[in-house]
Amino acid sequence: MALSDQLVALSNQAKELETSVQAIQDRNCERVRVRKAALETSIKNARSDIKAANAEAVADGDLDWAETKASVSDAFETARARSEDRRTIRSANRADRAADRSEDDASDAIDYAMYAIEEAEWAVLDAADARAVAEARDATRP
Repeated sequence: MALSDQLVALSNQAKELETSVQAIQDRNCERVRVRKAALETSIKNARSDIKAANAEAVADGDLDWAETKASVSDAFETARARSEDRRTIRSANRADRAADRSEDDASDAIDYAMYAIEEAEWAVLDAADARAVAEARDATRP
């Protein structure tokens, strides 16, 4: 996928997040559940894509990126499993603490996403800069 297409997809994903935030603020539990189910499918597909891309990266010798993607994917998968375990809690006090921990996990995920977006922006700008340098050099060749 071209960088411009990826940026459009990222923008659309951010808009979906805004819609989800509005559903939470409106206490629209049904919209939250529907969006969550859609995300579960999307995340499952993304994990499969990451695993396939990692296998390709390993084959190409690009181990750093492959290890990073796998590590992040595993960390989020662990957090999701913990969240599912918390749902089985019956007592109100324990459920409240579990909700607090889930909110902390969400906050951590948001912090990571903001960091990842900044890194992605830097990488996009670096790629654009590298392309401009390459084109300038091509223009000066006889």
